[in-house]
Amino acid sequence: MMELQQASYWFFLVSGFMVTAELLFSNLFTYFFTLSDSAALLGLSLEEESLRIAILTVLDGMIAIFSFSAMYLIRKKEISNYFKFSGFGTTVGFFLYGGYQLYSGFVLINTSTSFVAIVGGIFYAILGTFSFYLTSRVGSLADINKTI
Repeated sequence: MMELQQASYWFFLVSGFMVTAELLFSNLFTYFFTLSDSAALLGLSLEEESLRIAILTVLDGMIAIFSFSAMYLIRKKEISNYFKFSGFGTTVGFFLYGGYQLYSGFVLINTSTSFVAIVGGIFYAILGTFSFYLTSRVGSLADINKTI
């Protein structure tokens, strides 16, 4: 069980830092400094790109908060319903982010760069699958230990 908790701790820590970096250095930077360039590159209007970046920013923030919360609860060895809520919140965030990236790649973006959004969507869906697995396994092992 300790190895699984340790793997979960590192997964949520790295996930939290990854999406925080993306939020700060990709989404917010694009929104405040290069929005028109990004819109032109993706073949979107400024309004469409602004909305797309806003949605990605909110989802990145959601994933970061839930990831860091799950990591903190593992660190404090408080594997409870709060951990499950945080872990599954991370899972939902990853799936929503991946789904939106897939939608962007297949529907919104009309240039050759749509492939990047599609690959990103698949990557986030895989991270959501890992998050679901780790949350359900660590949470169920903690429930078993409480009954013993």
